[in-house]
Amino acid sequence: MTSQFQQFCNNWLEKADRYTGGTLADHIDQFTTLYAVFNAAFLEAMKRQALAGGIIAVDFRANKAATEYLVQYLGSDYLLNGLFEDRVHRNNLSRICRILETGHFPVIRHWGCPQPDLDLKLLNAVRSIRKTEKAVAILNLFFHIHCNLFQVEQASEHRQKALLHYVNQLLRKTVELIGNKLMMPKAVPTIERSNRFAENL
Repeated sequence: MTSQFQQFCNNWLEKADRYTGGTLADHIDQFTTLYAVFNAAFLEAMKRQALAGGIIAVDFRANKAATEYLVQYLGSDYLLNGLFEDRVHRNNLSRICRILETGHFPVIRHWGCPQPDLDLKLLNAVRSIRKTEKAVAILNLFFHIHCNLFQVEQASEHRQKALLHYVNQLLRKTVELIGNKLMMPKAVPTIERSNRFAENL
């Protein structure tokens, strides 16, 4: 990671941390700021993947790059252990799952239309004990929220606020982990043989 890129990430993280209000607008602004850093970081990771032969140009699609390929670069052990080494982020994910479980706040939409079956599939994947499935699902959660951030009915705004409160904390930690991985010497793609991760949610 170049010093210029590192400074870019630090500046945007500092900007995200300045959104301390409790309004929905603050939570949305913080999410979009954090996702800008996430976007830049995973693109840098994908560049390294491509140079290492881990992916080829025809495979480079936004949803896969931000989810499956990023997990391949980071390693699901590294991502999950980093996220859940403390109780705060374990609790954040549990609360996110409870919000999704109600079915009152659609995360996945197609042309603005809620997709409850896909939301349930995502929820089950986030709760999975399979490490790779769980790690990819968490990144998919970020991706779908980013895609559908402004397609929310007014009646659901309070639920969106609650969801983003927990998601933003999880996303910020994820960005830190990606940045730390990028600073490691000779960080290379990792594919785990063991694929189970016990997590009570």
